Amino acid sequence: MEESVYKFQNLVSYLEKFNYDFVVENNKVRIFLKFKLIVVVELMDNSSFKISHVIRRGSLLMGFREGTLFSSLVLQSIFYPLAILVSFTIKRLDPSLELGWYEMLLPILMGLCIIWDFYYLSTYYHTKKLLEEKLDS
Repeated sequence: MEESVYKFQNLVSYLEKFNYDFVVENNKVRIFLKFKLIVVVELMDNSSFKISHVIRRGSLLMGFREGTLFSSLVLQSIFYPLAILVSFTIKRLDPSLELGWYEMLLPILMGLCIIWDFYYLSTYYHTKKLLEEKLDS
């Protein structure tokens, strides 16, 4: 247990040295990254470390709720096919109706969300790798 506490303190000093925005809560460190991504490093009872993430409310992916990248992908996999189905249904019910910009907006939004997913995912895994290296040293 002593060694893991030392590694935890070493991690905190590393974060201070490089001016990360973070908060220490009991046995957790919450690191605040850009665009409302939080990486959480938790010292477990068995002297191991758990690294996880949270996307805060108000982010581009999560909207008004907090969640993880997985929950964001689940929301997107439900919302976008449903929105496309609704637009095709409306078009089929009234063929004279011109949706115009709406038909172009959905694929653009889907593409932007995929780019944001990739950004959050790469940022999280890069930070996780950096923290794991620091905890292993």
